[in-house]
Order: sequence, then structure tokens, then C-alpha cells
Amino acid sequence: ANACPVPAVVESRIVAETGTGITLDATPSSADVVDFEWRIIQLPSGSIATVFEAFSDPANPAAGGFPDDRGTASAVFHADVPGRYVVLLQVLDSEGNSAPSAVCPDQAFVVVEVSAPAPVQGAGAACDRSGATDRCMEGVECRMTAVDGAGLCAPMWIPTVESEPNSTTATATPVTLGPDMGVIATLDPCGADEVDVFRLSLAAATRVAVTTANSAGTCSGDTELFHIDGAILDAQGALAAIDVANALASDDNGAWGLCSRLDLVLPAGDHYFAVTELGGDYALPYTVRVHPAAAMLDRCDPDQLETLCAPGTVCLDVTSDGDGICF
Repeated sequence: ANACPVPAVVESRIVAETGTGITLDATPSSADVVDFEWRIIQLPSGSIATVFEAFSDPANPAAGGFPDDRGTASAVFHADVPGRYVVLLQVLDSEGNSAPSAVCPDQAFVVVEVSAPAPVQGAGAACDRSGATDRCMEGVECRMTAVDGAGLCAPMWIPTVESEPNSTTATATPVTLGPDMGVIATLDPCGADEVDVFRLSLAAATRVAVTTANSAGTCSGDTELFHIDGAILDAQGALAAIDVANALASDDNGAWGLCSRLDLVLPAGDHYFAVTELGGDYALPYTVRVHPAAAMLDRCDPDQLETLCAPGTVCLDVTSDGDGICF
């Protein structure tokens, strides 16, 4: 944990149709937050969407609403044209600390994909990454291809389940370089399950972002994530491997809310990661994912499903074609 306020959202990605009223909710943010500023940092061409506290007529979002009250965690806006809307949450705590900022870099934003009533494409069909002309059927996503704006409807985040015990290099649960495989796991300190260990095997040197989260992209508890030495793991055990003096790298709240994230450039071979629950007194379900990580000016996925940008940068779709660049 740290002294910085933690911005967090209930939903990080929303899919809607033109004319919909969109609700933004930051109630998962840390309890010390006293000011919630919602800023629309990306709009589709032709949109005049504005953040309000509430609509004057909930049945008619286009009629506008009341000015946003930054003392409350929620706000709304009208999705007036098809395309992608990106809304950044800026928070301020009672001591004057702001996030995201140079000192407190945690970010939270909501990506809203808005489409006009349009053909629904099935798995395997070509799709429009911006969502302006079509969308994929329920259960599949418009996945990135080599061409900006052109996607392919295909499943996303097909999960696997951790194996127990997973406390040595031989028994570590395999996790695959994403975006398609997350591992669903549970920590239960009261049931003698204090540490879970995962093995990532790489065929070549790769920049990765290893994260913990749940299915909503947030954390219901406070995870700690460690990059650990396999030799120490086998010789001295998992608790010794995650000790500050032995861990190769570690993170507490580097991802969304209380989730964890490690950004690493790893050589080819096997790499081991351990997850614990901060305090060791809370049964915690979570998911481990390994994203390909995009550096500054690299191509990226604005939805944060297929790639993640490096810390301090955000994936902006400046051309509104559904694919972005890390800035």
C-alpha cells in the first residue's frame, strides 16, 4: 500500500448503442478520495458528449443534465454518435494528493464502444474495430489484426484454472503469454494456501506486463505479485522466494485499484511468479494474465484486452479506427 489515492472504476469497458445514457462509477476508489473528476479524453468525430451529474430526463439523455458534482463518485454522459469514447478518472484525496500524477501514477479510465444498430457478426467474420459499422455477437470480441481498424470476431480470455499444489518449479501452474489465456486462482491463507506460483515459458526475449485482476478487470482484495528465483523456490520454499531480499521484482498496487502489475523484459526460458494476499488473512479469488506490453509509440489495443501500454502512458486511438498508439 502507499499514500497515494487509488482511482478505480466499476466497469472499465462498456458496449452500448447510439443514444444510450452511460453511467460512470468510481465507487471502488480508495476511501480517502474526496474529489472525482471525469474527463472525456477521446470522442468520436461529431460527438458533443459532456459529463453530467445526472440527466434532467433519464428517459431522454440527449436533453442534457445537471453539472457534475465532483464530490460524488458517479457521473453520466450521452453517447450521441457511434465510435469510441475514453473517459479518464482523476481523483484527489483529503491531503491534496492527486492521481494520476507524476507522484501517484495509478490510472483508471472507462472505454465506451458505441455502435449504431448494425449487423451483428459471428465468430470468424471480419469486423470494424471502431464499432461504427458492425459489431460481434455476444461472447466474441472484435480482435486486432495487422491492419488498423480491421478486426476479426473471435473469443477472448478463454480461462484455465490453477493446479494445486503449486509451490515448486515442477508444480507451478503454467500461464501463457496472452491475450488469450488467463489463469483463474484463489488464495486462502486460512486454508494453508498463502502463496500461488505460476510458470511463464518464453521462446524468445519478450516485453511483458504480468497482472492480477478479476473478471471485471479490478481486484476484490489486495494482491502482491512477485517475480521469483526458481532455484530459491525449490531450495528454500515459496515464502523465502518472495522475501524482499530474494525476490527479483515485486509490486503491490501497480495495476487497477488494489491489483498488481509487473512490467518486465524477460529472456527466453522459464520464469516464475508468485501471488499473495496482502496481510495473509483474506480468501481471495483472482486471475493472472500476461499481456504483450507496448512501449511508447507502439501500436496498442485501446480496450486493454490484447496489449497493455507501459506505465505512465495510455493507448489513444487518435484516428478513431479502433486501434491505438501508446502515448
